[in-house]
Amino acid sequence: ADVRDHLGQTPLMLAAHHGHGRIAKLLLDYPATIDAVNFLGHTALHYATEKSARSIVELLLSHETAKKISIIHDIYSGHYPLHVAAEKGHEMIVKMLID
Repeated sequence: ADVRDHLGQTPLMLAAHHGHGRIAKLLLDYPATIDAVNFLGHTALHYATEKSARSIVELLLSHETAKKISIIHDIYSGHYPLHVAAEKGHEMIVKMLID
């Protein structure tokens, strides 16, 4: 479940980016690497946060490595998923990330 494309993106990242929660859950059952980063330093949590995909954010945060992925920042901008949520104005996602 961790095959990468030419941009270093995993299927889990793509599912999160496009808001496909059922696919994300299926991939995590196989176990997909939840803290994988692409060439920009983005994780699946960055993408789910950007899209305000609450069910996917909740799924990722409930995973056993949630603490680890929430502290990974974008290597170019230095943004953590919390920065992304705040910048996009996703209030519910901000609350989820803070709690």
